[in-house]
Amino acid sequence: MTFNEAASSYIESLTQPRRRGALSSNSVRLYTLHANRLALHFGPIDLAYVRNGRVRECIRALQAEQLSASTIASIYSVLRQIVSSIRNSDGEQVYTQEFDADFLNLPIVKPTDQPCATAADTCALL
Repeated sequence: MTFNEAASSYIESLTQPRRRGALSSNSVRLYTLHANRLALHFGPIDLAYVRNGRVRECIRALQAEQLSASTIASIYSVLRQIVSSIRNSDGEQVYTQEFDADFLNLPIVKPTDQPCATAADTCALL
C-alpha cells in the first residue's frame, strides 16, 4: 500500500463512528490538513519504506518551514496514526514501524503560560 492510499483511507476514517466518540469537526479538519501535507511529502512510496530516515527528512522540512514545535508534534502524531491505521483482516497492524524521537530530532513541546481572564476582568466587562 502506498502512503497516499493510506492517507486517503485515514482521512475517510476520521468521520466514521469511534469507540471513544466522534471527533470534533475542528479535529477532523486539522487531521485532514496534516494528512494531506504528509501525503504531499511522502507521495506514492510504499508504506513499508516510511522509516526513521524518511521521517527525519520530513521533520527537517517542517522545521525549515519554521513551524512551531506543537504543530510539528501534531503532524508527527498524524503520521504515526496513518501508519498504524492499516490492519489486516484479523485487525492486526500491517506496518509496525517504531519511530525514534531522538533520531528524528523531534522538537520538544514546552508548556507555555496562556493569558486568562480573571474574575475581576469578567466583572469589569459586565
